[in-house]
Amino acid sequence: MTKRWLIIFFVLVFSGCKKDTSVDPQLIGTWDDFNSIYTFRTDFTYSLEFYHNGYGPDSVKIDSVYGIYELDRKKNNLRFFQKGYREKLSGLIVPYEKNDNWNYSIENDSVLTYTSNTRAGKLVKR
Repeated sequence: MTKRWLIIFFVLVFSGCKKDTSVDPQLIGTWDDFNSIYTFRTDFTYSLEFYHNGYGPDSVKIDSVYGIYELDRKKNNLRFFQKGYREKLSGLIVPYEKNDNWNYSIENDSVLTYTSNTRAGKLVKR
């Protein structure tokens, strides 16, 4: 009987620790600032396009980035898994893996405020 209660206890404890990885309907859509356009989709993919210039590894000029994202709604945490980018001059699509992590909040369904280890900013919904 004690073993049964231990199993029930662990199931209850660990089911409460589960991340809420469902889609945030407020996040879905297109957001922009003075140089970039982020598009978040319901299939957990994202793209990032630059109005002017973006820079990739070795200071290569790029015009867009693509990848997937993971969402933890309980912590308002957004984790990016970049899968590649497109070079601005040649148009080549280059596989490239990089991760980033944002803590974010959305105000009035129109302003996304984020902070990461290296920057902070605001995006406006289109």
